[in-house]
Amino acid sequence: MEYFSSHYGIQLTEEEDWFDPRLDRDTNLYVDPFLIFKSSNPIFRNSREKFKIFFRATLELVFEAKSRRNSNALSRLEDSVLWFPEPGEFCLGDSKGTGNRHKVARRTAGKGPGRRFSEPATKALFRLADRGLEELDHFEKIQFFTTGIGPDGISDATVNILKQEFIQYTQEICKNLGVPTEQCPVKYSEFNIEQKRWEHGRISLPRNPCFDREGIILVPKDFLCVLPTINKDGFSEFISGFKSEQLRAELNYEIEGYLDAATIVEIAEKYPEWVEDYIEYKEKDETVAPYDLSTDEKNLYRPQKEAYKFVDNNSIHFQKEVSTEDDFKEFLDLIINQFKHYVEEQGGYRLLWNDPTGKGCEPLPRQEDSVQYLFLGIISSYCKIYNVDPSREPETGRGPVDFKLSSGYNLRALIEIKLAKSSKLKQGFERQLPTYLKAQQIKLGFYMIIFYDQEDSSRVNKVMEKVRSSKGYFEGNVILIDASREKKSASKL
Repeated sequence: MEYFSSHYGIQLTEEEDWFDPRLDRDTNLYVDPFLIFKSSNPIFRNSREKFKIFFRATLELVFEAKSRRNSNALSRLEDSVLWFPEPGEFCLGDSKGTGNRHKVARRTAGKGPGRRFSEPATKALFRLADRGLEELDHFEKIQFFTTGIGPDGISDATVNILKQEFIQYTQEICKNLGVPTEQCPVKYSEFNIEQKRWEHGRISLPRNPCFDREGIILVPKDFLCVLPTINKDGFSEFISGFKSEQLRAELNYEIEGYLDAATIVEIAEKYPEWVEDYIEYKEKDETVAPYDLSTDEKNLYRPQKEAYKFVDNNSIHFQKEVSTEDDFKEFLDLIINQFKHYVEEQGGYRLLWNDPTGKGCEPLPRQEDSVQYLFLGIISSYCKIYNVDPSREPETGRGPVDFKLSSGYNLRALIEIKLAKSSKLKQGFERQLPTYLKAQQIKLGFYMIIFYDQEDSSRVNKVMEKVRSSKGYFEGNVILIDASREKKSASKL
């Protein structure tokens, strides 16, 4: 595990306006163009105008394609202009990476929005062009006129279109902090408006030690989100709150919960003015704010940071190479116990409870994916040292298992994590993990159970008693992790 700050020896004060990215795997956060437009940062002052210019150029290609004046216009849109590469320099977005990438690793080609964005975006622009639209003040509106565009597509389009601004922002931070830079290849570094094509370049950036020849581009914290401000769920809520009676009267349509993507497209086509009303509504919404990294409600960032600190201060002493089954089992026992020790004895349990959001509110235990992210944060650095690869949620042929750890083909193990309160706790013993092991022809398995209180603990004991009489239940390594908040201080033990 490596962070920009740790690699370049930067002592953080928490007053930085830039996001400190993890360099070996992406953080599941996105860049929100709406927040950029609200920013007072002088580097990004012309962002809205730059978006207008870019999409004015794309709409010109749309009109050329529609009038058949340019037979290549459509393919240029889908295969070039709107085909954004993976903006790996930002270390943001969807990723189920292992956290075990080597310094000479290269990102796999073909990731990023690509055709997943370019095809639906082109369809949306054609629909908007049919209405005579010649420019976009908020390009996010295209998601309402087509299916298939999600927060990753909005974010990746944003950082590509504004890449020059983000590069300048990064260079200024590096200059102020004395961080060295070097020439790094950057795809889609700038859009040539006159020729309507992307240009590539070599840009002076801090280098990412985890990827071969890749640079790092920093992002202001105030631009980060889990969902962009203008999004489909928000549009669905807006319609439900302000337009439901009109829908019922004119289309005999009753809103029940959130609208699916196809229905949103149908409504946007019928009432395009509602899209404008929704955007205007969000423009006036004073509660719009970036994702709060300090509370980290979704547990997307803070657990990894805290895990990094723990691992940095708690090295393991495993003198052997992981070359035999016994070595492998001993190593996995060691790192799993490191996780158990962190949660139970080093305050890690606090990261598995959410922070109360109101007066008198009690913290609630987090869900299983929070445990998985924290577990991966603890074990990934240890695994990297001993060349063990931890993969999160790989497919087994009978469904995804939580973790698969391997050192070559012969040394493999599966780890399934369950909360004690899970309705599938017993099923995990009797069917789930045994089935995964059989499907992968793996002998070594671990069943990790997280309990949050005494009631959870009692339930685990009862379930374990029941399954012992079952045939084919998991007989391997069962690890119980106490994540309860009510722990006695050492002086009272």
